[in-house]
Amino acid sequence: MRTLRSVIRIAFVGITVYSVLSSVLIYIFLQWWATGILKAGSIKDPENNASLCTPGHRPFNVLSHDFTPRDEIALHGWWQDQATVKSDVQCFNEPWALCSTAFSITCKPTTVRAVYQHVSFKRHLKLQSFRLSVRASAEQLESQAPDSFLGALVLVKLSDGSEEYHTVNFSPSTSTLTQRDGLYTVSRPSFTIFTATVMLSCYGYAGTVHFTDVVLTPITQQSTLCGPEQFIEDCPESIKDTRSKPRIRHELILGKAKPSSRKRHLTKDIALVTQLSMDRLPVLQHTLQHWEGPVSLVVHVPVKAGQPDSDWQKLYIQKKLQNLKLHPDSHVTLAYESVTYRDYPINALRNLAIRQSSCEYLLLADADFQPSPDFHKHFLLSTRSLSSADKTAFVVPAFEYIDTPQKSDGVPQSKDELMQLLHRQDPFVQPFRQDVTPDSHRMTDYWKWYRTNQPYKVLSFSDKYEPYVVLKNTAQLPIFDERFSGYGMNKITHVTELFAAGYTFYVLPDVWLIHVPHKPSAYFVDHIQNPQHRLQNRVQRFEFLVDILRRYSLGSCNTKKPVSR
Repeated sequence: MRTLRSVIRIAFVGITVYSVLSSVLIYIFLQWWATGILKAGSIKDPENNASLCTPGHRPFNVLSHDFTPRDEIALHGWWQDQATVKSDVQCFNEPWALCSTAFSITCKPTTVRAVYQHVSFKRHLKLQSFRLSVRASAEQLESQAPDSFLGALVLVKLSDGSEEYHTVNFSPSTSTLTQRDGLYTVSRPSFTIFTATVMLSCYGYAGTVHFTDVVLTPITQQSTLCGPEQFIEDCPESIKDTRSKPRIRHELILGKAKPSSRKRHLTKDIALVTQLSMDRLPVLQHTLQHWEGPVSLVVHVPVKAGQPDSDWQKLYIQKKLQNLKLHPDSHVTLAYESVTYRDYPINALRNLAIRQSSCEYLLLADADFQPSPDFHKHFLLSTRSLSSADKTAFVVPAFEYIDTPQKSDGVPQSKDELMQLLHRQDPFVQPFRQDVTPDSHRMTDYWKWYRTNQPYKVLSFSDKYEPYVVLKNTAQLPIFDERFSGYGMNKITHVTELFAAGYTFYVLPDVWLIHVPHKPSAYFVDHIQNPQHRLQNRVQRFEFLVDILRRYSLGSCNTKKPVSR
């Protein structure tokens, strides 16, 4: 009995001593940490002898830990592509490593997977350097592409409008939690940093990578600036676009030119407004198979720089158009452009097609989409009960053939026939991009569309939503942003501006579009497989959002006056 009491006393004393020592150590640590915070000191960056502003000797971070809300037009936080990036708690199997929140990306061998954050610095600070630190671990990554990439890529916009890149690479064998960091400094002393866009990405691998503790810390000579809010612009200024723009000369080869007077004479009709390249002309045979209304078509014609236009191109196009039997009020425009320009100027061509149309309503669709039969009749019947307000966008649900259709397959003549193709044992049609980017058309609510015969309102905004729409042809109609060319963000940004401008979206119940499959373009392949090209496109998106926030006084810019185009 005495032995048991002795053991209990010894255990009690041991626990008491352990508790006291733990409390003392915690107290000492808290005192040290609080003192550091109060002093808000700075340390020297050893590479350039400048101050690395660090409250409490812990580098502060101008990057947010949050995701950008998908239902807002916003710049703050990490923005995801269509492929979901998970934010979850990872407990890394490392000595002294704690559990932490990480971005988990499922890598794909054939496409870039990434998450992005855009930072606009206050320009009067004249920043010239920052340090980026990232920790990562990978699970069984297998390289399946010669130009594979794993790590962080930063696109820096400078005061003269030029771009520079900063890269933090990781090895695919990073099975343990590994930290990498790097210092970025402008290439010329006269430059300062306006913006930095960070992309955490993997390409060419199969497996999963986890990124955590992503810290971007500005390096400054002003040691009194010790917080993100002192560096970040609430309502950023627009950035000058220094890239060369496409030089397009256009020629109207069918239809009457619109009068130059400001008075608009519009016909009570709906025009299919579209554009395409010369090699895609055969697809019009399918697209216009059941379209009976006017068409406003722009055909992109590549020409060699410094050489006169070739007559054969115009003759070839005119011959193809003769077989289409276009509506008398149609307009066809040739857009000549030098082949030295890299990307297909899709939004410039869309805007040209809009300007050429003289119809009251415009169906904005790509040339590889078939409108449903009797589109005009069903459009008028569906919209009869709705307000004819100028700021109404009528959503046309989009579908796609699962397999390439044959001539013998025919085209669904009614909604009932379309429903049979959708829901039969071996479906032949499905909602557009359902398997690849389901959020692109999720807000259309296809299941509701299947069951209704009345128009219904799209209830909320999504930054992934990019429906095809019918719009009223007004002088105030927002046009497509021409900074976007090639593939990526060219249409979704237009939908975003329609929401920002106060448009109300209604889904039409008895009309639809069906996408005809075709070979992917070189622009599409470059977009999904080139990390640098993808980042450039996403930076354009962020710069577009800056302009939208200022133009419509949204978000952090809601106290500013709207900026005209």
